[in-house]
Amino acid sequence: MIIVLILICLGLAALISKYLSIIPYNVIAGILFLIINSILELGASESVVSISLAFVFSCAALGSSHTKARLNKSFLSYSGLQYLLQWTLGLGLFLFVLAPFMGVSDKIVALSAPAGLAGGYGSAAFLGEVFKLQDRPEVFGILMFAATFGVLVSIVGSILLTRGKGVSFSSFSLNRYITRPLSYFLIIGVCGISYGVKTIIGDYAGIELPLFAISFIMALITKFMLRDKSTVSPAAVSNLSTDILIIAGIGSIKIHLLEDLLGPMLLVLSLAVVVGVLVFKFLGQRLSFEKALFTWGWSMGGIAIAIGIIQSIDSKKAQKVMQEFAPVYMILAPFELAALAGSSFLVSDSLIWPSFGVCLLISIALIMSLRAQVAENP
Repeated sequence: MIIVLILICLGLAALISKYLSIIPYNVIAGILFLIINSILELGASESVVSISLAFVFSCAALGSSHTKARLNKSFLSYSGLQYLLQWTLGLGLFLFVLAPFMGVSDKIVALSAPAGLAGGYGSAAFLGEVFKLQDRPEVFGILMFAATFGVLVSIVGSILLTRGKGVSFSSFSLNRYITRPLSYFLIIGVCGISYGVKTIIGDYAGIELPLFAISFIMALITKFMLRDKSTVSPAAVSNLSTDILIIAGIGSIKIHLLEDLLGPMLLVLSLAVVVGVLVFKFLGQRLSFEKALFTWGWSMGGIAIAIGIIQSIDSKKAQKVMQEFAPVYMILAPFELAALAGSSFLVSDSLIWPSFGVCLLISIALIMSLRAQVAENP
């Protein structure tokens, strides 16, 4: 029932996006699904998010490859700074403002920026799955709200930062989902086996592991075993899985769960946006306007948003920026995933102060390094 409704919303969004290309069609579909889900109270959208996230990670493992692009160190430093500042701000606001003066005790507020903004819906779903294993399924909806906030801010911000240049996203096309049937069958098989492994481990070892993590490992093993790796083209499967992930994720937002956290979350997210703009103005655009704009996109709404923004501004320069970002992402991604996976420990009572201190010191070091580069190239 839920999948059918998601596909219906996707079809409606495809029509709407022809006249409203400034918002990605999958976000439009998600908002439609949220409205329907709020009225019908279908629930279970979190399960769809978990399964689609497992598909996305399986596709990532099967499609991974080594890039030959040269690493741009300033691009790496700037991207890392934008991400680390979200951790620094979230932890700092919680420690110095939210907890002592506003009585906020839920530390998920401190994670709303790095989990909801920088990685977009993927990171929000990732961390939501981690907290689901800790008996906090409501975190899905909380972080999906943050991710949706980030997408809308990144779009509006890109228009302002580019001084009114038109920003538009690719319209919906069924060709995004078309590939060899073998690719779908293989990835479905990988996720099916992964679910079986997860169940066995849970039943016999008493350990609950996230499905996406097992799927990623199983997909890597499958890729290693494949003799002809060209027989699998996971891009189309990833496109469909990502669209379903975003739509179901937005649909999982529970407005009533946000009542107590809405004010503190908006404070953290808004300050992250303001600082992101300041860093863009005084550091990013002086190093490279296109790279800074791309970083603005992914640090506020995820990589898919960044690609859409930069392509709509300058399609020729977009390809070069994305090629240069590939090795940057290969370095940042493991740290991002590790930080999110261990976030519940990083914000624990014994580690939250050291976590804040480390993020603050590294952020200051990166700012000083980038300022020196800007001074050398005024």
